[in-house]
Amino acid sequence: DAGVQPAVLRARYDTGANRLLLVWPAPVPLEITHDSQEILIRSGPPVDAAALGSLSDAMAPWVASVSWGYDSVLLELSDGTGSRVEQHPDGVAVTFGPDMADDRPAPSAAQLPAADTVIVDPPGVLPTSASEAEIRRQLLLARADLLDGAPGAAEARTGAMLAQFPDRRDVLDSAAFASAQAGDWRTARTLYDRLRAQAPANTDYIRAAREARRQWGDRLTVSGFYQDVEDSDTQRGVEAVLRVQPLDDWTLRARIRQRHMQSDNVLRPDGQILPYDGERADGELEAAWRASTDWTVAGRLLINPVGVGAGGRILYGPPARRLTLTGAWNEANYDYTETIADAGTRDSAAIAYRREIGTEITVQGSAHAYRYSLPDLSGVASTAGFGAEIDYLLLQELFAGGPSAVASYRFDGDWVMHSEERVSALGQTYNPLPITSREANTVAIGLFGWLSQDTDYGVQLGYTYDRIQGQSPEGSAQLRYQPTDSLEIFGDVSYGLSNGRGNDATVARAGLGVAVNF
Repeated sequence: DAGVQPAVLRARYDTGANRLLLVWPAPVPLEITHDSQEILIRSGPPVDAAALGSLSDAMAPWVASVSWGYDSVLLELSDGTGSRVEQHPDGVAVTFGPDMADDRPAPSAAQLPAADTVIVDPPGVLPTSASEAEIRRQLLLARADLLDGAPGAAEARTGAMLAQFPDRRDVLDSAAFASAQAGDWRTARTLYDRLRAQAPANTDYIRAAREARRQWGDRLTVSGFYQDVEDSDTQRGVEAVLRVQPLDDWTLRARIRQRHMQSDNVLRPDGQILPYDGERADGELEAAWRASTDWTVAGRLLINPVGVGAGGRILYGPPARRLTLTGAWNEANYDYTETIADAGTRDSAAIAYRREIGTEITVQGSAHAYRYSLPDLSGVASTAGFGAEIDYLLLQELFAGGPSAVASYRFDGDWVMHSEERVSALGQTYNPLPITSREANTVAIGLFGWLSQDTDYGVQLGYTYDRIQGQSPEGSAQLRYQPTDSLEIFGDVSYGLSNGRGNDATVARAGLGVAVNF
């Protein structure tokens, strides 16, 4: 505020203990955000932390950059640096080093050894130009917007800065990251390309630019798979998806897929159990409009072997806290052998919410209702259910340069609300679509990392228990290779419990695909 004088900090750095002490002139409420890459300290009143500027060289082995703004101090750590942050009555103590097992209490300002301590009393003004100070303040406020779950505000703030300083790398970096967090992949792609022009060898910029291309831009993806369901069927299929962006805020997507299934025992609508060896195909056209930073709406035209259908989705909020509503009518369904063999369809309505909590926790929840139909058997079965998932980042890096480790718990519940019964020509009662309820609980550990600048991978291992369907270990692995911006090759394998049959069967699957960005 205009009439509030900033609190002038004293900054001390103990070179022997690698400890930074920030001392406020009076006790103030502090909010500290600490992860493996940066430390953000926010105070209630405004702060003058110019004393930190003279300590940059002393902290250089551990701290890549130091900045401060209206009410915040930001320390960005060098690669491989560990840190321990402790709050004490006078302020904050930060200890740097490769091993942070030391848990001694933080010292007070008077306890720091004078002989090995650099003491800097702040000057009366910032040692930078007014414009530089304002840039630092705005960058910190943008970071605070992201931490507060407001990426749209961060994107607007960094966008205004970019208009004044279009070539500053720190402004470009912040603006690109804010756009990606807001789900504005078109802007993020443009900004990351500009960053790559400034730093062509920067691996982070290369990967971020390629991720933006996966999310936005003209792209053709062709993929295929093979799967085997224990004691039931084998399937193979191919899918092609074309995505184009004819206008800035519009995305058009076309998809066709074909599936071949072979099974010795398929229940047919008349009650007979017969072998099946055949194919099914369907298609889809979708138009999506990004109406604003928070809203995206899409409509779908569905083409299946027995007619046409329609669907839509509404997305609200950025990827880090997104609400999704979806619905479809007369959509081709491949979940069960009966719906494949007899061109079954499904009507659906669902709601889902995803929320990232800090940098370590992601929670998701969903609820749905499904209605299945077969030719001449409309509404042959219906189900309703809900799901939940929590993912926790155990380690940012399992070892230096290694993968991140994530622990997960998932619940997938789907209960049969209605299943039509019929009497066959032989006088036997049967369900034309014999699905069962499921209550699957899965715990898993996943590793995600990079083999090289162009190759990333993921591996998950876990166990699923379902009191209705049975239980089984599960596992999956993904590998993606992108040698250029235009070409991407990917594959996956998985093994786990097969849903919907209640017979403890497992399914093994392998897939391979290629994508071209143009």
